[in-house]
Amino acid sequence: MNKYDFITELQKHLTGKVSPQKVQELTRYYQDYIDTEIRKGKTEEEVLSSLGEPRLLAKSIVMAEGMDDYSEDDYRERGYANEMNEDDISKAQFVFNGKVVPRWKIWAVVIAVILVLLIILSIVGRLLGLAFILIFKFVLPILIPVIIVYLIYVLFFDRR
Repeated sequence: MNKYDFITELQKHLTGKVSPQKVQELTRYYQDYIDTEIRKGKTEEEVLSSLGEPRLLAKSIVMAEGMDDYSEDDYRERGYANEMNEDDISKAQFVFNGKVVPRWKIWAVVIAVILVLLIILSIVGRLLGLAFILIFKFVLPILIPVIIVYLIYVLFFDRR
C-alpha cells in the first residue's frame, strides 16, 4: 500500500461517519505526517506500517469523535460516571451487545436457572436415594416460596 492508497482508504472509512470538514482536516494531517516522517528519513512503508490499517485508524477516530460530542453532564445523564458510590451501584444497568437489558429479564433468567438447577437436583436426589429426597421434602417447600417472594419484592417494590 502506498500513501495515496492509505489516504484514499482512510477517507472512505471516515466519510459519512464524521463531518466533511473533519475528513479534510484528517486527510491533510495524515498527508503532512507521512511527508514529515519521510523527510526525517523513514521509508513510506515504515511510516504506513506504523500507522496501521486505515480502516482501524478510521474506526478509532470515529469512536473518539463520538465520545468528544458529549459533555460530562451527557455522560452522567446516560448513567456513566468516573466514580461509583453505593447509590450508583443500585442504579447500574446490564448492557449486552450494546443494548441495555431490563432488570426483569435478568431476574427471569436467574429464576429459570434456579428452576433448572432444582429440577436437576431433584433428579439427582432420586438417584442418590431416600436421604436426599427427605432433605428436598423439607427444604424445597420452604426455599422455593421464599425465593419467589424475594424476587417479586426485588422486581416490583425495590426501587433503589
